[in-house]
Amino acid sequence: MTRHTPKDLQHTPHVSCRKSVSIDDHVTFKGDIEICNEGGQMICTLAGEFLRDGKGFDPPLMYSMEQVGVLSQYPEDILRPIYHYLLARRKLKSNFRK
Repeated sequence: MTRHTPKDLQHTPHVSCRKSVSIDDHVTFKGDIEICNEGGQMICTLAGEFLRDGKGFDPPLMYSMEQVGVLSQYPEDILRPIYHYLLARRKLKSNFRK
């Protein structure tokens, strides 16, 4: 994961787009992503769905966050731990249903 110092963050431009972000060879996040610099703090707003090999999970693996401080300007660095957390949470919930 890429880490940036406050000095790096001061020079980071505003990033806003609708795109697919690769998490690994099989998983992407497709959605709206906005990352901007507010006073030296990176702020991220995003909403979308994780896909495996271009297809949605069943049930869909959706995620959104609004104006959350992040440590990276790179969407994949932000989304990778979120994806792994959501998978772990889903697995834990399915174990309780058995």
